[in-house]
Amino acid sequence: MLIQLEARRTAPNPVPSIESTGTLPIRVAVPADMAEVGWLINGFARRGLMLPKTPEQLNRSFREFLVARGEGGRLLGCVALRVFTPGLAEVSALAVAPEAHGRGLGRRLVETLIDEARSLGLATLFALTLEEGFFHRLGFRTVARELFPEKIAADCAGCDRRTHCREIAVAREIHAALNEGDAVHG
Repeated sequence: MLIQLEARRTAPNPVPSIESTGTLPIRVAVPADMAEVGWLINGFARRGLMLPKTPEQLNRSFREFLVARGEGGRLLGCVALRVFTPGLAEVSALAVAPEAHGRGLGRRLVETLIDEARSLGLATLFALTLEEGFFHRLGFRTVARELFPEKIAADCAGCDRRTHCREIAVAREIHAALNEGDAVHG
């Protein structure tokens, strides 16, 4: 997986049309992907399920994203790896198009991100989510949000929703020395 991701970072391949989300290629985003990533994320944000992202925010952070495209090249999913310290990163901006829900694409996006984080030598991944059960099935455990002061300082302190945030913190240890199911205990 690492070799494929590194190769795609330097020279993204066109995404073939594939019907099954189980076989959709997941690749590193390029700047041209970000308008559709914004459309997908902001669609969920309008429903109160994610925080909105401006085109400027997305364009500055395109290197953090992985994307999956389906039939006709339509964006079906995205996820971002946001690094806070040499050992800590966030699973961020996970979004799957409604027509691809329930087909395992979200799981595949996060698993691919976990592989990338592991290859970078990161020790812990966390996410703030409204769907903690999804992350639990991937080996994450519910933890206190206060375990991530870097996230709070960078994003939560200035968020309009900080006083009534519904997001739940989940985390997972990912370094190679641990068994696949091990996680942060908080």
